[in-house]
Amino acid sequence: PNATYTVSAMALSASGEWGFWSTPSEVKTLQLLQMEVLYLGEDFAQLQWHRPLETIVAPEMSAFHEVPLEYHLRVTDVDDSSAGACQEWETAEHRYDVTGLAPGRQYKVEVRQRSREAAWGQWSSRTHVYTLDPVVVTMARIGEDNVTP
Repeated sequence: PNATYTVSAMALSASGEWGFWSTPSEVKTLQLLQMEVLYLGEDFAQLQWHRPLETIVAPEMSAFHEVPLEYHLRVTDVDDSSAGACQEWETAEHRYDVTGLAPGRQYKVEVRQRSREAAWGQWSSRTHVYTLDPVVVTMARIGEDNVTP
């Protein structure tokens, strides 16, 4: 990710002879998607992802970004080592509301993008989120017609 390469090519003719090298072109791979946590609750996380703003796209590649893309989101419960600790979803949106999480737990979240050629890209850097602990209310005094927390 985010690396620059110099690319040249040459053609092989039907007679088995190689042609001349093409003019070298520089290409730069995209940066990894970045995860952002919009909201957290006791049992949910609202997530959003994007490419960094400094990712520069050549004009001839801009059509790639106009095509609806597919994303693969993975959320893993760090505090649970069972097989069900990892949940995965595919979505065309660049944000997702993950529900059904356990309160007071740590999760790692990551996302990747599918290309037009249907190949999955690399996973984003892991982002750790912590769901909120449940609110505990204790009563200091209970009367016939009132309660004092």
